[in-house]
Amino acid sequence: MVWQIIYIFLVKRKSAVNMVNFLRIFYWPIIILSSLLIACNKPDPGPPLNGKLTGSIQTWDDKSTSIADKGGITVTTEYPSVNSTTTDTSGKFSFDNLEFDKYDISFSKAGYGTYKIFSYAHSNNPTTAQTVNTIPLINFAKISTTAITNMVFLKTSVNGVIGVSFQVTVSPNPTTLKRAFIRYFLSTSPSVADSSYVVYTPPIGTSSTVATDGFTNDELTGFGFSKGQKIYIKAYGESLRSNDFDDPNLRKRVFPNLNPTSAPAISFVMQ
Repeated sequence: MVWQIIYIFLVKRKSAVNMVNFLRIFYWPIIILSSLLIACNKPDPGPPLNGKLTGSIQTWDDKSTSIADKGGITVTTEYPSVNSTTTDTSGKFSFDNLEFDKYDISFSKAGYGTYKIFSYAHSNNPTTAQTVNTIPLINFAKISTTAITNMVFLKTSVNGVIGVSFQVTVSPNPTTLKRAFIRYFLSTSPSVADSSYVVYTPPIGTSSTVATDGFTNDELTGFGFSKGQKIYIKAYGESLRSNDFDDPNLRKRVFPNLNPTSAPAISFVMQ
């Protein structure tokens, strides 16, 4: 339509007067309209592709005491791209310009059990235009100082009930205020270990250097075992606030806080 008007004034009516009148009347409207058309033809930039990812970490010893210095923990996005940062002394960390995606993230520091998060969704919110994501507080504990120096089978009963009982010796000597924590792994295989098991227990505390423990038949049945099976049990020193996590690649739960010093597994036949 605009160019038709120009044609009428400049071509069909070749008059200097008309040209002057045309310029007087239509110059600024044409400039403004052209600017609007150019602006409308600009591509939509779309939602932002990058944003900020933040979080904070609380550190612990292997018992129940928090640690004031939370600095120096390496936080790494391992997949789909590798990016690293470290926490400040208050435990805070930040990736300031991280591409939106799903990330596998690891948290590591010497003396601590490495913790991992898989497929964390770092994404923008188109409704609120939010470009900052915050990972919930992470409890991050040291590797257990408890070594298992001996483990012996006692009998096929526990507290007068059919099952199994055994003794575990730990080092250093625990106290009432600084208990040792033990995690047990059970399997029908003699190669039972923290990486090869059927079932595991939560950390079990003891204030005794030689701890007596066990499982009833009902508990063993609940674990998936049955009468007549030979069952193997292995013990490890564990942290109360373990950094254990489910690894979708291994399809197992991983226990990074275990003390590697462990006694040979015991075995018994379920009655």
